[in-house]
Amino acid sequence: MDIVVEVGDKAKVEKATSKQRKQLDALCELLTDKYPKLWLTGKNVVKDTEKVPMRVDNQGVLSNPFAGQNLQAQTGSISIAAVGLANTLSNPKMPPACQTAVENAVKEALKASAADQKWRYVKGTCT
Repeated sequence: MDIVVEVGDKAKVEKATSKQRKQLDALCELLTDKYPKLWLTGKNVVKDTEKVPMRVDNQGVLSNPFAGQNLQAQTGSISIAAVGLANTLSNPKMPPACQTAVENAVKEALKASAADQKWRYVKGTCT
């Protein structure tokens, strides 16, 4: 498995409060077994039912620095984390262990992006 998470430039996201980061930590756990939903453009990947709801959305196609998906953690209309997910990791026949590795990389990338307001790029291959 050659999946890497790289730090990118400053993202256009709001600084997450400690409460929002805790909420995002819990929300990331809901990403388990959601690999196919990561690729559904314009859809909620996961969302919670907190008083102030938070969700991870696929915001659409990302073309720079590579072809992929733009995933954002949002509360209301405010983004608090931004992750680029490379299309090289999109394969409906990917083995379950690889799907789990991609999910885990996305979870960690979302949390890291919320901590420093920088893009995270999840890329590589897995077979």
